[in-house]
Amino acid sequence: MTLMMDKASAVLQGAFLSANKLCLPSSLSSLQKADWSRTGRSVVEAVREICGQDELSAHPNTVAGCWKKRIVCVVWLKLLCGQAEEDVETAWRENPFFLLQNGLPEVSHVVLLELVKSLAAADIFAHFLLYLPQSQVCVELERLTQHVKSSPTGEDDVRLFLEVWWELWKGKNDQRAGGEEGVEAMFANQYYYCLG
Repeated sequence: MTLMMDKASAVLQGAFLSANKLCLPSSLSSLQKADWSRTGRSVVEAVREICGQDELSAHPNTVAGCWKKRIVCVVWLKLLCGQAEEDVETAWRENPFFLLQNGLPEVSHVVLLELVKSLAAADIFAHFLLYLPQSQVCVELERLTQHVKSSPTGEDDVRLFLEVWWELWKGKNDQRAGGEEGVEAMFANQYYYCLG
């Protein structure tokens, strides 16, 4: 199943490309944590527009929640599949996120984690973590820890860290009880396709 390109996807891609230009002479793939507030603003505003929200709340409507989940998924897969040098000839047929994912510039873990923090999406991040193999969960949690400790560190960093841990603590049993959901299943499949 391939997700079609739509207006919301185009808005998101445009925002990421705009943020990437703000990083010049560097790029989003080498963004520092301190620079997110300046460069990430266009991305956060685009997500608000897509989700139809004035503010990104902790309890979004269903459409907003689906988009936040899709955005975190696509950015994370962009990062993971980029590290694995995904084969484009196969990916365009197999990857349901190919159109959106390939329209984004290269990103770093800083972009992913700052985006998760800006979107108040610790629960989504933690939920996706539960679909990764244990060794990758450890790698991602180490990256989260290093990111939170890097300068500048604020209350929102600590909140992100604690919310992810809380969601992981309570979510493991929830995941075992329920089956894989749509976006989560696609995330897991793409992870194993790229890195498995």
